[in-house]
Amino acid sequence: MSSPAAVPQHRPDPAGPPEATADDLAAVTDVATLARELHRAKVTAGNPSFAQLAKRCGLPRSTIADAFSPQRAHPPALTVLRHTLLALGVDPTRLACWEAAWRRASTPEQPTEAVEQHRVVPRQLPADVPGFVGRADALAALDAVSAAPDTARLALVCGMGGVGKTGLVGHWAHRAASRFPDGQLWINLHGFDGSDPVTPAAALGQLLRGLLPVDAPIPGGEPERAALLRSLLADRQILLVLDNAHSADCVRVLLPGDAACMTVVTSRNALAGLVARDGARRTVLRPLSAGEATALLTGALGEPPAAQRPALTRLAARCGRLPLAMRVAAEVVSAQPDLPLTELIRDLESHGALAYLDATADADTSLRAVFAASCARLPADARHAFRVLGGYPGRDLDLHAMAALTDGPPTRARQLLNVLARSHLLEPTGQNRYAMHDLTRAYAGELADDQTGERPVDRDAALHRLLDHYLVAAAQARRSAFPDDSREVGVPAAPAAPRFATAAQALGWYDTELPNICAALHRPGASTPQVLALATLLDQYLSRQGHWAEALDVHRLAHARAEAAGDPLGAARAGARIGRTLCQLGHYDEAYRQLTRAREVLPEAERAVEAATSTLGIAAGKLGSFDEAAELHRQQIDEHTRCFGLTPPLGRHWANLSFALARLGELDQAEAALHQALTVSRGTHDRRDECSVYENLAVVHLRRQDFAGAVRWAERAVRMFESLPGYLDLITALNTYGVALAGVGRRDEALASHTRALRLCERIGDRFEAQRAQDAIRALHASSASPPAGPDAD
Repeated sequence: MSSPAAVPQHRPDPAGPPEATADDLAAVTDVATLARELHRAKVTAGNPSFAQLAKRCGLPRSTIADAFSPQRAHPPALTVLRHTLLALGVDPTRLACWEAAWRRASTPEQPTEAVEQHRVVPRQLPADVPGFVGRADALAALDAVSAAPDTARLALVCGMGGVGKTGLVGHWAHRAASRFPDGQLWINLHGFDGSDPVTPAAALGQLLRGLLPVDAPIPGGEPERAALLRSLLADRQILLVLDNAHSADCVRVLLPGDAACMTVVTSRNALAGLVARDGARRTVLRPLSAGEATALLTGALGEPPAAQRPALTRLAARCGRLPLAMRVAAEVVSAQPDLPLTELIRDLESHGALAYLDATADADTSLRAVFAASCARLPADARHAFRVLGGYPGRDLDLHAMAALTDGPPTRARQLLNVLARSHLLEPTGQNRYAMHDLTRAYAGELADDQTGERPVDRDAALHRLLDHYLVAAAQARRSAFPDDSREVGVPAAPAAPRFATAAQALGWYDTELPNICAALHRPGASTPQVLALATLLDQYLSRQGHWAEALDVHRLAHARAEAAGDPLGAARAGARIGRTLCQLGHYDEAYRQLTRAREVLPEAERAVEAATSTLGIAAGKLGSFDEAAELHRQQIDEHTRCFGLTPPLGRHWANLSFALARLGELDQAEAALHQALTVSRGTHDRRDECSVYENLAVVHLRRQDFAGAVRWAERAVRMFESLPGYLDLITALNTYGVALAGVGRRDEALASHTRALRLCERIGDRFEAQRAQDAIRALHASSASPPAGPDAD
């Protein structure tokens, strides 16, 4: 561990004697010899005056001058000797040799027990936290540091305000007090409580007063105090707790110089320098787990009836599972014993947890005061960024979103994120992603709404920049994941937009950002062009990945915005997408009505690009109108060919036609349509459509009872779909494959295929294919001889 410098070393007088060696000090047996060696140390230090030494160590000049007199009957007091030597810049590690010389110079009539000042054993731990629960990992981490051999034992406990850092360390310190028989020192450095932080010099003085007798002098300078503190802590098993530290610099000067002591630092900052330079072992406290939070409330309020336990869990969640917030909530509950817990929770939800939990008007428990103190220590630009985040609608964000919100480059956004994360006003949630605790978010929202403070936040402008960022990123993601989607969308220029090397990376971005995009789209400040453009850019992802609830939400929002803006074409596009989503969800009647209305408005090219006619045909087929379905699919093929020629997804339309023909019993025409689809998909290099053709060919063979042929086509479809993103088509192929396997007597493989399909259905919420898989599994369990009925494939 690095230690601060002791008293500044003075350049020795070249003509003066060399510094006393250990052998010289070992020869000291009387007062005169001790005085001579002390004088040698003074000359070696540059021969400072007695007045200068007095100023350095805080002792009277006469007391210091008397210590150098060889005519003394007895040596000076040991404390005076120590202070004088430290003021002379003597290495603190050599004090032991000087103390041994001082003892030999003492006369038998003045035994060392009477001369040496009483060694103080401090016991400064605050009271243990009542009802402490959980934190097993953090307690074990502190235990591990305390057991570390032959190293500077330094632990750092950090986390957001109110998370329970001081309570944890106090509880552990009481539990571990017996390991530190020479005492426990505790100092609150007031780094984040609204008052002025304790200066290092003042902190050193407070610690020294805990180790010295009441009337012992304390040096005036910070270096001298630090040196004396290290001397007093040397070879003593003392626990030193430095609570509520703001920076590594304010802590470093207080650290002991050897491994006999253990130091625990708490801070809302990460104090990276203390870890990197001083070897601190950092433990980051998070909010309590759900079980620990309920246990804390139970301990504070008593064991509730079984019917009220869910209410306690709900209360803990509304408090963000922060120990401070939950203890305040418990006090509010206790103060109103006649108020049912459910009503209190409703009040808390309606008024906001932050406002409700500040009702005690106690500065020590005010969550606003806790968060305000954290913000006050931030640089001005980070403080403004925190306020901007109060208007952010999402749950987490990356540096690109931060750059958009704060209207700066990604490099600056990364710096701001790091500052806020080190202060635990943001918490890392994954690679380059950060989130706010619910109560911190509420406080940031209050700051964002306050237009009277420094640099008011323009929430609408920040939202507009954020949605522009999502437009650019979504366009990049669509290009990588769905290159066949050629619908034009105007996007703003953004040189810092993310890039996606693979479809998997693009889909990962969609998965991560979807909740944030949906939340942003619903903000009143979102412009109609941004809503309509993002609805188009999300469409393929939402449809193919099975996010149908989100698809309905986004497209209904787009439909309402387009209608309000007097944009019938935009409303019809959104209507066609709503109809397709309803069809995917199995709501065929409503889908048929929605698609019919959209098809009446959309021109031919729009009908083709949105597949409105084809989806209407699917809905008609699901409702049993197979003749109408076949005719609609033929129209879709003609429309697409006239408008776009041999391009995706023409093969899919041929495959849809084959489904309707197969249900009409026209199997030869159905197979011919599929081979036409296969030609198109291979010609356009559309692997997904090619896979769909294989699955549909398997269906035709199943209808002919040609199970071996169906196995060949279905197996090929499954293998290819496994290499493509998305689950929907793979699920359909797995179910078809399972039926074919059962038909050739491969019952166990059929069961595995249907079971896999069912698990994937549960992941994306596909009710139709889930029911199909369940029916097939029941049939397989009932009888291995009779295969399930043929499938209904799109």
